[in-house]
Amino acid sequence: MSDFKFTDDDSPPSSSPPPAAPKGEDLPAKPSEFHLEGEKKPVPVIPTPVIPSPQIPIGPAPPVMNPPAGAPGGPAKPLQPRPSPAHAQAQSQSQQAQAAGGQRPGNKPIPIPMPTIPLPIETVEGRAGSDREGAPQDDFSFKIWSVGESIRKGFDMLEGPASWVLRVGLVIGITALAYILAGTLLGKAGDLSGNPNAAALVKNLTLSTQAFMICLLLVGVSTLILGYEDNRLGFAVGAVGVLCHFVIPVVLKKFVGDSAATAAMAPIFRHYGYFLVMIGLVKGLFDTAVWLWNLPEAIKEKYASVGVANQAETKQRIIAREANMLSPCWRLPFCRESIRKQCPAFLAKSTCWKFGRGCYCDEEMISRIVRGEALDAIKAPTRQSRQGKAPCGRCYIYLEHQTYKFRVLSPLALPVSVLSTWLIWPFYVKVFAVANGALDSIWNTM
Repeated sequence: MSDFKFTDDDSPPSSSPPPAAPKGEDLPAKPSEFHLEGEKKPVPVIPTPVIPSPQIPIGPAPPVMNPPAGAPGGPAKPLQPRPSPAHAQAQSQSQQAQAAGGQRPGNKPIPIPMPTIPLPIETVEGRAGSDREGAPQDDFSFKIWSVGESIRKGFDMLEGPASWVLRVGLVIGITALAYILAGTLLGKAGDLSGNPNAAALVKNLTLSTQAFMICLLLVGVSTLILGYEDNRLGFAVGAVGVLCHFVIPVVLKKFVGDSAATAAMAPIFRHYGYFLVMIGLVKGLFDTAVWLWNLPEAIKEKYASVGVANQAETKQRIIAREANMLSPCWRLPFCRESIRKQCPAFLAKSTCWKFGRGCYCDEEMISRIVRGEALDAIKAPTRQSRQGKAPCGRCYIYLEHQTYKFRVLSPLALPVSVLSTWLIWPFYVKVFAVANGALDSIWNTM
């Protein structure tokens, strides 16, 4: 064994490729996996193709031109918003002025225009339901309503001063009333005979009575201003005025005594009591005018049941601004243009309350108009027309017509009452003199 050696024929060639396998049967494929007997072969997983989503390229952010903290230009400044074109133009003008003159004059500011905000354009139709929200739609009633709103705002502004006047008037008035009671009852103002201080007592009682009545007048006016919405205060102030004007002078003369003191006090009570009566009367007339103004709306809420009040068209509300108490039904807010063209009352140029039927009460006539029937069929008698009287007292259109009447008459309540008082005043003076003499004779006989 030790003598065995490789020869050149036995050694493989150093540069030639290895010999090819002999041709014949194919060699078995190399198994990819090793499985034991009885082991289940796993189901191959089919990979799901991934569809890449499109990506929007995003450009690089612009560099921030701020010098660093250690730069010679100074410390880093916060980012400033981009100026508007007008501001940039003004800034460039400032820089040019500084470059030309060295510095900008201190007394000549640079004009920087203010930014303008475009306002929405509102049409006439749009203003019909916005500028008169809660106010009458016709121009005449709207003017009266505006005057009332101005008066109400004036009363609201006077609440502060009126409260102070009320407090001061109560303090001074109560003090003056206490002195009047003490001087009248304890000082025996009804019998001044033998009183050495009679002249001083008469003078003090006169001044106290004037102070008391002035304070009572101021308290009454302040109370009416603070409670102008209460319709009972006017009658209360008027009742106090009647008490001072008629009752107190008689009580002083008959129960206190007929003296110089009571003779000086009685005209003061009568004079200022008259002013209190007038103030209460004016307040009562004002409350009556407001009641008449709101009466149609109250009637609508209580009795109106024919038609619908909240379907007034915008165009028709604009037309109704020129309406008055003599306007026909087609000039009022609740008339509808689509119905008006075929309405028998409109074609006859007669108001619906005179014609006997209309678009709010005659449903059969409205049905004919909506179906587009002939004009002769629309004018034909209906069940409503055969019944006789139309239910105008419950119709919104007729009650709106009545509203214009009340709104014309209610502002006249105050001037008519003042004029009537001025006309009957001479007659009142004569009647009062006769009544006063009769009361004196009655008291003397008692």
